[in-house]
Amino acid sequence: MAHFIDESFRPSVPVYVVASVQVDAHHAARLRYDIKGLLPPRAGRFHWRNESEASRFRMLEVLTGSEAIAEVYVCTATQKQERSRTQCIELMLWDLMTGDAPELVFESRQEHNDRRDRSKILNSQKRGAAPELLRYSFELPHREPLLWLADAAAGAVSASYAGDGRYVARLGASVLVKEVGL
Repeated sequence: MAHFIDESFRPSVPVYVVASVQVDAHHAARLRYDIKGLLPPRAGRFHWRNESEASRFRMLEVLTGSEAIAEVYVCTATQKQERSRTQCIELMLWDLMTGDAPELVFESRQEHNDRRDRSKILNSQKRGAAPELLRYSFELPHREPLLWLADAAAGAVSASYAGDGRYVARLGASVLVKEVGL
């Protein structure tokens, strides 16, 4: 089972959201194909913030129509966004302790931020708060379309905290929201 991870920051609320979408390896290739089919020709990727309402709903329909499950971690966004991100990721890593050795695919946020995330993961592993056999990587969203599902889940939940519950309502049982210190 692979987890595809992206985040959303909404300063107006303020919340920081980290979404992890779990995709079974047997369904990944078909899901990538379906997701790519949603974009117009020559579009490089899906990004919630830049998409139309119709495009957002189509991506959420793919998520709910698949066997993927989104776990979304929501934290009050402090002045320091990295602290909020850390809180969300630490809870996500803790939640992974009960399952098989997972594979995590984070949306890359540039090398210096990816290094920071690697350090957080290693520190969590040293404390016994993350699986020892955890595998993880950082990918660019135009290379890994399954990250788009995490972007859509994070965007939908973030929008609900800003008062627009239309998107998250479409996710239904496909999403589990966990609040971190709210």
